[in-house]
Amino acid sequence: MNLLFLNGLSYYTLPSYFFIITKGKSIRSSNDGMAWHHIVEQNADNIAKFGAEKIHNTKNLIKLPHRKGSIHAKVSGYYSSIYQNTGMRVRDYVNTLSYDEQYKFGIEILKRFGWKP
Repeated sequence: MNLLFLNGLSYYTLPSYFFIITKGKSIRSSNDGMAWHHIVEQNADNIAKFGAEKIHNTKNLIKLPHRKGSIHAKVSGYYSSIYQNTGMRVRDYVNTLSYDEQYKFGIEILKRFGWKP
């Protein structure tokens, strides 16, 4: 088990498990065929720009089916594709946007691939 502390949050990682613990509450994903999806992508740039608390919280996380052909797989694949003839991957383009713009973009892409809030 690994334990990380970032900006007052504790992160535990185990094989097939991911925990975020903040203010006594935890979010847990296990081998149930589901995965926690960050609407605003978790990456070093976003954590540096917006802070870990804004990225790793229940307002930015949704649980999605995680298997081949799932919404999660389709969204992840889309973020790895090239964005509108820019030569940039979608995730690199989105990373240039503000938090609110990234959030709106993420929600629209989820809906495009069949997610219903």
